[in-house]
Amino acid sequence: MGGAKIYNMYQNIPRCNHRFSTALAWDKSTHGLDASTAIDFAKSLRILTNTYKTTTFLPLYKLSENIYKQFDKTLVIDNGRQVFFGPTSEARSYYEALGFREKPRRTTLGCLTRCTNTFEREFKYGGSVDDVPSVPQTLVEAFDKSVLSETLDQGIKSCSAQIQKEKKIYDDFEIANKKAKRKFTSDPSVYSISFHLQTWALMQRQFLLKWQGRFDHILDYLCWYCRRGRGRNMAC
Repeated sequence: MGGAKIYNMYQNIPRCNHRFSTALAWDKSTHGLDASTAIDFAKSLRILTNTYKTTTFLPLYKLSENIYKQFDKTLVIDNGRQVFFGPTSEARSYYEALGFREKPRRTTLGCLTRCTNTFEREFKYGGSVDDVPSVPQTLVEAFDKSVLSETLDQGIKSCSAQIQKEKKIYDDFEIANKKAKRKFTSDPSVYSISFHLQTWALMQRQFLLKWQGRFDHILDYLCWYCRRGRGRNMAC
């Protein structure tokens, strides 16, 4: 089962490359993988992201520090609320500054998950629930008031302004995408060819597969004829 899962994972990477996706989301991608394979997979995603200039979302839980360092940003969600979004290198120090106890021997992911867990979180000496943000609402309020939130807002505004300046590039891309679609393909469709052309391509593929194995099929029909046909007494 583990080998099949690894094979499927590495098969999905070139498939994503072929589709030229601008954003990729992986769910439970490292579940069931051993430590070394999980690191190799994370590094593969890092290379994919750098090469194709894409955005990759990957949910992680209690993984090694080496995998965590492959990412640029960290998003922490507590009961459906975004309580942190910023550089991976600043996530640990952010929560320590809020009043959570330092855990230098734990991984960053372990510390982040403990900070949102009612039964596992630990405050600094003298801290308590009353003076340290510990519920989703207070954690959201603390993040909204932080420097990281201001930096995030500035980055969004800067990106929006840059998109407006390069609008012609995006318009040209949209036109090229429409031209790449075959006739009778609707504009909202994510596919470049229509349904009937996809069906025809699958039929051709299936025919070629059957034709390549024609020798085996002929032998199967001959054996079936020997057993079922007029020559039942013949040795086949």
